[in-house]
This record gives sequence, structure tokens and C-alpha cells, in this order.
Amino acid sequence: MASEDNFDKCTVAHERMARVETHLEAIDKAFVKNDLGEVDYDGHRRAHADAIEAANTLKGYKNNITTKVGAWSAIGAISAIITLFLDWIKDHIK
Repeated sequence: MASEDNFDKCTVAHERMARVETHLEAIDKAFVKNDLGEVDYDGHRRAHADAIEAANTLKGYKNNITTKVGAWSAIGAISAIITLFLDWIKDHIK
């Protein structure tokens, strides 16, 4: 009986180890390979950091353009109002 218990424990340990190995293989498949053919964990992290940096840069450009478009729109609106006001004054001075 004691040897049967040991056999059951070994079988359970083997099954658990097989599940761990399968899980690790699945994790490795999620990452790209480097030029040596090995899993590139750090490259994956760097790729995320680069993507975040690029997104922040693009956000800065968008904010800058939005500010410029808003400023030029405001200048255009103010110019139109001033032109209309000056025309109104010319018509009423005569």
C-alpha cells in the first residue's frame, strides 16, 4: 500500500509538472524570438515601452495642432467680427 501511495504521488507530481511545462511553452509562444532564436522577453517589454512613447509623442502633436487650429480659428473669427464692425461704422457715419 505504501508503494501505491508513492506511485500516486509521483503520478500527480508528473501531471502537475507536465501542466507547468505546457503553460510555460504557451507563454514562450506569446513572445517574439530574437536573432538567436530565443524568446525575447526584454524585447517584448521594450516594444511596449516604445509603443507607449510613440503614442505620447503623437498625443503631443495632436494637442499642438489642435491648439494652432483653435488659435487660427479664433483669429479668423475676430478678424471677421472686426471687419463687419468697421463696415457697420462706415455705413452709419455717412
